[in-house]
Amino acid sequence: MGQFGDDMIQLYKQFRSQKKNLKNMTHNLRQDRNQQQKSVMNDLQKLHKARIERSKSLSKNLKQSRRSIGKSVANIKNESAKAQDNFRQEFSSRSQQERSNRKAYLSGIQLYMMLDTEQITQEEFDAQEEKLLDRLEVLENEFSDDDE
Repeated sequence: MGQFGDDMIQLYKQFRSQKKNLKNMTHNLRQDRNQQQKSVMNDLQKLHKARIERSKSLSKNLKQSRRSIGKSVANIKNESAKAQDNFRQEFSSRSQQERSNRKAYLSGIQLYMMLDTEQITQEEFDAQEEKLLDRLEVLENEFSDDDE
């Protein structure tokens, strides 16, 4: 065949070798792509699981925070109610003390009126005034003790 035939045979062998190499490279690329797809899928699944766990954790923390806030609000309401009750009691007590003070003051005015109109004697006035002053002193001590 000669040189031309030998060159053709050589070229044909190179062509087949290149074709075989191309086929092997294509096969290897497909395998690499499949492995990469599997790797990406595994990574995505891991990320998805991590997101689900994070979501569950956040949800749990949110529920605990809501419970804690609910308890705090209930405690504040209870403390507020107690403070209101204490205020009402203190107000009632102070009002009663004020009424007692007014009665004592009015009693003193009546006592002076009775003396002026000579309904009582000076000795009776002095005795009743002493009782009234003692009563006022007791009220003042009670009132000053409450302020402290």
